Amino acid sequence: MSTFAQWAKERRKGLDLTQAELAELVGCSLITVAKIESGERRPSKQIAELMARHLRVPDEHRAAFVDFARGQTEVPPMLGAMQTVRQPAFTGIPAAAITGRLIGRERELQQIADALQADDARLITLVGPGGVGKTQLALRAAQSVREAFTHGVCFVDAASSRDAAQLTQAMARAMHASDEFDLLAVVRHIAKLNLLLVLDNLEQVAGASSVVAEVIAGCPRVWVLATSREALRLGGERVLPVQPLSVPITVRGEGASTADLAHVPSVALFVERARSADPQFDLTPGNARAVAELCRRLDGLPLALELAAARVGLMTPQALLAKLAPAQRTNIELIGGGATGAPARQRTLRNTIQWSYDLLDTAEQSIFRQLGAFVGGCTLEAAEAVLRSSEGDGAASVWDALAVQLNRSLLQRREGTDGDVRFVQLETIREFAIQQLDAAPDAQDVRRRHAVYFAGLAERAAALLPGRRLQEGLAQLDAEYANLRAALDWLLQHDPPLAQRIAVHLSLYWDVRGDFQEARTVYVACLAANPEPSLDRAWALLGLATLDYNASRLDIAMARCDAALQLCHRFGDKRGIAQALLVMAWTTEGKHNVALAKDRFRRSLTAAREAGDDSILARGHVTFARLFREHEGDLDAADASLEAALAIYRRAGDLRGVAHALMQRSEVAAARGDYATAVRLAGESVVSFRDLGATNELGWALVSLGESQLNAGMLERAQPNIEASLATFERVGVTWGVAISLHHLGRLALLKGERDTARSYYLRSMALCQTLNRTHMTARCLAGLAGVAIHEGDFQRAARLLGAALPHVPGDLTPADQREYQSFEETVRAALGDEAYQAITAIVDLGEAVQIAFA
Repeated sequence: MSTFAQWAKERRKGLDLTQAELAELVGCSLITVAKIESGERRPSKQIAELMARHLRVPDEHRAAFVDFARGQTEVPPMLGAMQTVRQPAFTGIPAAAITGRLIGRERELQQIADALQADDARLITLVGPGGVGKTQLALRAAQSVREAFTHGVCFVDAASSRDAAQLTQAMARAMHASDEFDLLAVVRHIAKLNLLLVLDNLEQVAGASSVVAEVIAGCPRVWVLATSREALRLGGERVLPVQPLSVPITVRGEGASTADLAHVPSVALFVERARSADPQFDLTPGNARAVAELCRRLDGLPLALELAAARVGLMTPQALLAKLAPAQRTNIELIGGGATGAPARQRTLRNTIQWSYDLLDTAEQSIFRQLGAFVGGCTLEAAEAVLRSSEGDGAASVWDALAVQLNRSLLQRREGTDGDVRFVQLETIREFAIQQLDAAPDAQDVRRRHAVYFAGLAERAAALLPGRRLQEGLAQLDAEYANLRAALDWLLQHDPPLAQRIAVHLSLYWDVRGDFQEARTVYVACLAANPEPSLDRAWALLGLATLDYNASRLDIAMARCDAALQLCHRFGDKRGIAQALLVMAWTTEGKHNVALAKDRFRRSLTAAREAGDDSILARGHVTFARLFREHEGDLDAADASLEAALAIYRRAGDLRGVAHALMQRSEVAAARGDYATAVRLAGESVVSFRDLGATNELGWALVSLGESQLNAGMLERAQPNIEASLATFERVGVTWGVAISLHHLGRLALLKGERDTARSYYLRSMALCQTLNRTHMTARCLAGLAGVAIHEGDFQRAARLLGAALPHVPGDLTPADQREYQSFEETVRAALGDEAYQAITAIVDLGEAVQIAFA
């Protein structure tokens, strides 16, 4: 071989590079490479140096190579020796196998690249569930490190291989060797090469570990990058788990902005693939929430996201989500129709999961199905209670069964911040498991074990709530609420009394978390399914009555309380009698019968003492304090009642109760005009309720804090607190809280001179007060609107509104409120004169004033 052109061409072919690939590596045109290899031109020094690198000329010979390329006619001896043995032609990285842009995998790519270039491990196995993107990640990683291996990359797709012999044949074909090669021949074929061997889809290959072990042992310069749904378990193996892409996170209904969502990897992948189906597709405020929810429902699983995104050509993300939403499960039949060039197992989500399921033996399939009964995963304790292995019922057999599912990437192990471990099926995998479970003969037995276990957990956790272990109990119920809800749904059909028992245990949890609509739905279903008399029915009635009271459905609340009270008397439940009388007292007060309310409060306190229930006793003291303050103006008596409540709560370590009492003491301080103390106490209650995650109470503490700040003239500090209270009440559906927050925002706007804003808030608040039949707050809204009229110079309108409002304004006004209304009245009197003012105010009643306000 006498010319550089001939040498370069032969060397390129020996490395299994095309002219186009070499041109791309060197950074020149295809024509340039073609002319160099035909002898029509010589490479520049820069191109020659790049060719030396990519034709893998050793560093010590590169100067001779450049001289050869630039004009020397004879092949230098050291370069000629490199051509004496033709290197095997490998398939390299199949271009058709790389699809789209790899999104959200930068960290994993770097991790794999670092591992492949290290000397401590020559076997790296990527493990993860089907559809997580192991193949794409392996291909991109191999592409990124190709230059580090003298003889490049050999890619072997083992998906159609079932045993070691078939895997060996697939390797031989990829190496362009004879199909008759056995494993020993394959090893000899590459024994002296510096090669990256990519073995894809090894999970179904029986004996794959032995094949890889022979390659590692017999080929000291060969690195293996394998993908599988489980580790190969060989010495020196480095296992790198491949997790689904991160998904959007929401906290109690608060979502990220569209711009923020666009940078979440799962969303970014969905959007890019959706544009392949619809080039005009984009993430917008109108579809962002649906896209985010789709990504969450699909677990951030790349294959599922790609298959779903392909549907965007047929329907919007909102419509696609609606197809999935009715059962609140992922429809694995709908998520399909992928690229026709993809393997059959990847054309639908079902096929991908079925592929993994079929690789399990009968006992493993049984455990896989049973795990589908858990929603949101399970603890080891729950697994031991519910799962039954065909090989035995002991704990050890369950541990072994979980280990198999983990090793096969069909189960995820997630560790919480408190160190607790949960075992979770991805939701896409879980739906397949549910389908298999529903078709199995033991389905009802599994679901009963699941329901009974979580009924017991609800009882144990509920016992922690009314005291110093509140947060512990809440954490347990938070973690298992999805399982509890699933248990409730099944029990309502198969064991209604046990469902009602769970609902009663969850009553305080729902109250703390502000999940009122959820509570109502469950109570109504349980009462309908359990018409027979029982104590659980009594407590379910009381739970529903409390919700009715909060929603100002006072007559309905009273009827439910009366029915519950009769049941409690019938079964001799003094604690239930105390609770029924307490809720009846609240309701009676709401109907403005203060004397009867006080009588029922006293009877409730007596029953609570007899029952030894300090929690109800303390709540009674707190309520008495409010009665003393609002209806009698006896602030000293209110303070005394709150001191009694605080003593009980502190003795029990009940942080929630302490926060309640502090909030009420804030109201007493405000009534005295001591706004600094009111702000401090309300602020303490805000912190406590926020730490506890007590959503509804947090709303009330925020509105109390904001009102005290208003009274103290701290307008800028008050506004965010009142706005936060409004958002909280709207989120949990407490209409009365919404009305109060709107009123305070109207007052704030009026103090800032923003008349139109103030009018809007007052009118919105008054509309709700009318619906709730809250006369006192309606009157306060009318008084506020009178203030707006004064600012606009319409004194006659202001007089009409004040004349109707002031007789109905409650007597528990703070000094600041009293001064404000007094100022309104004095201003209007001065503008109209006493006689005219008296004449106008004497002829307008409350109903007429409301009509005037809305006109």
